[in-house]
Formats: sequence, structure tokens, C-alpha cells
Amino acid sequence: MKSKYNSDPNHTIYYNKYGEEVPSATTILKILNKPQLVKWANYLGFKNLDVDSVLNEASTLGTAVHEIINKILSKYYIIYINDGKVPLEVLYSYINTFKVWLNTNDVEPIFLEKKIVSDKVGGTIDFYGNINNKRTLLDFKSSKKIRISMFFQLAIYCMMLEELGYQVDQVGILLVNPKVTRNNEKYIQREDFQPYIDFVKGLIDLFHSYSAINNLDKWNENII
Repeated sequence: MKSKYNSDPNHTIYYNKYGEEVPSATTILKILNKPQLVKWANYLGFKNLDVDSVLNEASTLGTAVHEIINKILSKYYIIYINDGKVPLEVLYSYINTFKVWLNTNDVEPIFLEKKIVSDKVGGTIDFYGNINNKRTLLDFKSSKKIRISMFFQLAIYCMMLEELGYQVDQVGILLVNPKVTRNNEKYIQREDFQPYIDFVKGLIDLFHSYSAINNLDKWNENII
């Protein structure tokens, strides 16, 4: 079924309890201006690299890494069939980085890769559980740097979790990129996280207000 919010056929479609499609957290965050992405795209152009190809490769790697991390945390035996899209030595380096973190922390998942939906937004949570005796909402990233927009995404997830009655003591980002040798994880305590949640609440309302205006055919026809 085609999504009214995203043209990507592989994008997960979320429906609220009323049967209405709602945008994903990542779709809502696209309305933010991200000048660093423009600079990055220009940089790739100077190196004669295709932006879409680079993004697809990063997405393929990220998906593979997430799938294996999920299986490791679920304590499943893994038989990985390589389709050739991600070199095995590259994949192993990312997973070994994750294992180093896992072996040096007390980690107890409550749920993994869980889809949650509120009245206005949906998303899929990487990890919710106990990390060193704290109820933690955690996102695994294969990128090289932690960015503030990553915590905006977690703020949307945190908001939805708490609406469902889950306790959140801290939220965090873990970079599993083997090229990141320090500062590869960051946590924000829940008592310090409220400004992020307040911000994304406004962003969600702004997104829906814009969508409502954009879908008014008569309004669009009258714009000169």
C-alpha cells in the first residue's frame, strides 16, 4: 500500500488506533533545515561520487548491522548469508565494535525493534531495556558522529513510550562505527531531556498543520 507521507516503497507505514496513517518520526524530522547535508552533498560532488549511491550503501550497511545486533541481543544463533552488498570484513568490524560495548556493560533488553504508534506519529525503537540498572531508550547508529537530530528522534520515541506507561531513566546514542575510537556513546538523563520532548511536540504539530494546509486543493489553486 502506498504511503501518503513517504514515496519510498520500503518505508514502514504506521497506523494509529483510529486506522489513520501517521508519519514516521524520521519523516517529521525531515522538515528541519540541515545545512550540513548540503555541504556533504557538495563534497561528494567534488569527488565525483553519486549522493544516492552513497546513501543507499550506508542504508544497506546500517540495516545489516541493526539486524545482527538485534539477533545478538536476542541471544539467537546467527547464520548470516552474505548477499555481496556489504563486505564481510566491514560488517565484522562494526559488529565487533558493538560486542566490545556489550561486554563492558550490563545490558538487559526488554524489547528490540519494536514499532510504536501514537495518534500523530509512529516509529520503530532499536532498544528499550536496562543498561547498568537504568531504564534506557537507546539508538544504534553506524555513522561517524553523534548529532542533535538523533536525540530529536529519540525524543519522539520517549514521548510515545511514556504515553504507553513505560519508564525512561535515560536516552542514549551508541555509535558502532569502528572508525570512532572515542566518544562513541552519549546519554542524556530523563530530567534533562524535557526540552527535547517539548521541541518535538511542537514539530509534530507543525508538520500536521502544514500537511492540512497543503492538502486543501482550493487553497492551492488560489495561490498565484
